[in-house]
Order: sequence, then structure tokens, then C-alpha cells
Amino acid sequence: MSYLRSGKYLPNELLLVIFDFLDNDDLCRLITVSIRFRHLSLIVYFAKRNVAVSPRGQIDLPNPAKTKEMLPLIPKARFVTSINRLSCGLHHPPKSLLQSISDLTAVLRRVESVAELTIDFLTTGESWTPALIRQANAGNALVKGLTELFTAAARVSHSIIVRNGASLRLSLQKAEKVGMLRRKLSSSFSPVSRMFSPPKELKRKSSIHQLVAATNDAVRSSLPASFPTKGAVKVFKINSIILLSQPLLDWSIQTLNCNDITDLTFGNIDFRSVDWSFLLPQIHIPALKSLAFRGYTPFNDLVNFLARHETVTSLTVNNIDFEDWGHPSSLTDPSPSTPFSPILENFSAAFSNIKRLSCCPQGLVSLLSDALHPTDPEINLFPNLRAVTVLWSLGIGQQFRASVVGDTLAPIADKLKACEKAVFVVVYRVDLGSAWSACPPPLSIPRPANSLYRSGTLLNTSHIPLNHDIPAIMSNSPVSPETLSSLFAAFTEIRLDVTPRADRDGIPGLTKALAEVFTHIRHFKVEMHSRAGRPTHENHMMKLHLCHNILKQFKHLRAVYIDGVRSKVVQKQG
Repeated sequence: MSYLRSGKYLPNELLLVIFDFLDNDDLCRLITVSIRFRHLSLIVYFAKRNVAVSPRGQIDLPNPAKTKEMLPLIPKARFVTSINRLSCGLHHPPKSLLQSISDLTAVLRRVESVAELTIDFLTTGESWTPALIRQANAGNALVKGLTELFTAAARVSHSIIVRNGASLRLSLQKAEKVGMLRRKLSSSFSPVSRMFSPPKELKRKSSIHQLVAATNDAVRSSLPASFPTKGAVKVFKINSIILLSQPLLDWSIQTLNCNDITDLTFGNIDFRSVDWSFLLPQIHIPALKSLAFRGYTPFNDLVNFLARHETVTSLTVNNIDFEDWGHPSSLTDPSPSTPFSPILENFSAAFSNIKRLSCCPQGLVSLLSDALHPTDPEINLFPNLRAVTVLWSLGIGQQFRASVVGDTLAPIADKLKACEKAVFVVVYRVDLGSAWSACPPPLSIPRPANSLYRSGTLLNTSHIPLNHDIPAIMSNSPVSPETLSSLFAAFTEIRLDVTPRADRDGIPGLTKALAEVFTHIRHFKVEMHSRAGRPTHENHMMKLHLCHNILKQFKHLRAVYIDGVRSKVVQKQG
């Protein structure tokens, strides 16, 4: 006490030792109430949680649970200037949702940059009661909070990943305040905010480029202060329907158009309720290099979008919807005299610059075969293709069958072998009950005269159940063992995407089955980012189990990658 009365304090080294003896609650109280000791107590707080601070003030928070615990105190740490990975789970509908959004926004406003930001909207199992909805939307608090959060994220984050949020979207739509906000936005963003009920006369009279220009001019002329004009975001992975729904739809469109985004992903969430033919024409990103549709791919709209973005060299598509391909009623500005010329011009140019193509097997065969073009069977839609990735999914209880892979990919075996690199990806495991099943092949039966499909040699398999154990496209003749062997030899890399539904019991059988047919694999990559919500110790044990079985089965590996971390293979004792 004499030190305090005299205005003197103990040496910092001794204070750090004293603070280290404090329990978590007392340390947090000290950080909150004491300005004098805040800096030293924060140093102890970060050290106790094993969060290292680099000499330049950068920290790494890839663990959502740890991030949630530290979130309120990070803005008080003046020595933190940037964050490498920031992964945060926003749980709803607890009463603390608004506070968590506010805390995360404060962190993003405080730091100078974030290399990779991941936001997960997670449910607690509690339903959105009318009282919770009224509380969350009082004064549009939830809408304003989310808008401010995403705006702050776009200004400082190089990469943004937003996942889940379907139940949160429903709560927003139920709230009366959201309806008032939607009407207000409609008066300012007139064609954009009517995405889910687009006026037919606008779609009929405006070309894509005119529509983009008119929309951008209208949006910029009445842009609210909370909307970003320019940010740091380069990679945007939209894995949440909430960003493609009102009241955040306009924010998403304007953010995409105002930033130099090079990598855009529409993730593996059911986006069938989105009117893609009205959304995609609103988006124009001159710097775009990589485009991915991982859940559902509207083929007609994809062709038109790629024709406007010739800078795209990497394309990932899954569950391609070919249903309306080539019908003049679905084309942009169809000409009565030459109904196919607009789409054919776009079709010929859409894929000409693609160097890396990733696709589900049925869609890949359709894209690389000659059945999509109506007049020129010899046309090469991918003249610059260098690398191909096959996206193969295994559902709950399914086993990997090499014969199915061979039968499916046999029609394009020569094209796979001609590529510089072929990668085989296994998504393990997927929930087939909720997955969108698309990628129907061009049928061999006659099509209407106004369709762009040609009658090909592929079989009509519409009678085959749509699952990932049975190919939707099959060759007419049995595949020889020599063809199968050369087909599998074309692949030099395997990637295993482990989902939250993955079970350990199936790993030994899967790795053994893969090793028996893929004999030229040099690199094996494991991605477990989608399991971020699972317990840390469980994910750690899963990684060890995977590494053991991979090294046990594959004898000629050069390296194993776990979530991007490379480990050189020097011995194989498991």
C-alpha cells in the first residue's frame, strides 16, 4: 500500500509473476477495471491461453472455442495489430448473440488486418421464440449488427468464409422489422432488392452489360454509409444462405462489385431458392481468377457469367443443373431469327481460359465429352486445360468402389491422361439425404427442336437411382482392365475432405481401397476445415488415425498434408 500511496509501483517483472497467480476470473476483472495494469495483465492472459504474439503484434486464433472466450478482451490489447487466422462461432439464438456480434465487430475495427476470417452461425438447439425475435430485432439491432460486422470484416480481411445461418435467416424473415427494412431497401436498390421476384420486363429488355451498369449506378447513387466502398477482401467464400437473402443481399452484391476479389465460392449449401439468373448478372468482378459452385451449379447462368469474366482460370462446379441448357426461353436476349447464337457465342468463350477444372464425375464427363455442343462435335471447350480434379462423394455407410469410378470416368480417360495433373478428391462423408442430386447427362433420346443437346452415344440413365455409388454416365462397352489401370495411373494426388459426419471405423477400408487402385500417388492431402465445430481432441485423434492408415497403405508417398501443413515422408512405420 505504501507503494500505491507514494505513486510508485512494483517492477513489471514482479507484477507479471503476481498476475500469473491470479485465477481466470480475477485476471479478467483486473483487465476490465484497471487501466494501469491492463497491459501487463493482458500479456499474462494471452500467455495462459497459449496465444503467442509475434514481434509485429500478430496473433493466431484458429480455434472457435478459444476465440469466443477471448473475444471481449482482444480489443483492449493494444499490442495486437493483426490476426493471421480468426475463427469465430456465433451461437444462436442465445441472448448473447448480439453481444458476440458486437465483440467480433470491435475486434475487426481494432486490428489493421486479418489474413483469414471464418464466421460460423451455429445453432444451440433452442428455437427462435417470438420473444427472442423481438429482442434481437428491436430497432433492427440484429440487422444493423450483422451489417456492421460484415462491413468491418470486408475492410480488413484478406479472406472471408461465412458458413451456416439458415435458421438465422428464417428468424430475420419472421421479424416485422425486417419487412420494414426490406421495403426501405427496395426504394433505394430497385432492381437488386427484388431478386426473388424479378420483373419479367426488366429481364426481357435489358442485356447483361446494361443491367450490370444500371444496377451499379443505382446502387452507388444511394449507397448508405454502412456499406463498404473498398476493402481488403480478395477471397470470399459464401457458404451461408444468409448472405444471399434480404436484408443482407444488397450488401453482398455491392461488396463483390466494389472489391478486387480474385477467389469467389458459393458453398455447399442448398442455394436452389436463389434466382441465379437474376443474381449473377448483378455481379461484375474484373479481377476474378477462381470461381466455385460447390453445392449447386446453374449451367446456363454459369456460361453467361464466365463469358463476362474471361480472367477466370480456375473453375469448380458440382451438381450441375443441365435441365434448361439450350432452351431459348432461358437465354439472355434470344433472337427470334438465330435463337442459339447468343448462348453459343458465350458457350464457346466461357471455358476457353480455364486451366484448372474441378467437378463431380458425372458433370465432368458431360463437360469434357462432345455431347453439349449442338453443331460441332470436334470443338474443344477447354483448349487451355492443364489440371483436372474429380470430386467423388461417399455418403453415410457407402464404400469406395473402384469399378464404379472406372465405369464413370472411362469416356474421358484419354483426356484425363493428357492433362498435366489429375487429382482425385474424396468427400468423406456427405449427407446424401439433404444433398442436391443433379448432373444429369445429355440424353441419347431425341430432344425438342429448340434444345441445344445433340443425340450422343451416352446412355439414358434416368431410371438409375441418383446416388454416388452408381454412375450417372456409363460407357457403352465394358471397361478393360488395361484401360482401368491406365486411368487410375493418371492420378498423382489424392485429397480427402473430412466432414463432421466422418467416422473413424471406415478410414482403414477407404485408404486400403484407394491404395489398391491409385498406384502412382505422390501426395496425399487431408482437409479437416469443415470439422471446425467438432471437439479439438476428437479432431486430433482423427488426424492421427488418418496419418497412420495413409502411411500404412501408400508406399510411394513423397509428402502428406494435413490442413495445408506439409510433412515429408521419410519412413513408414506408422
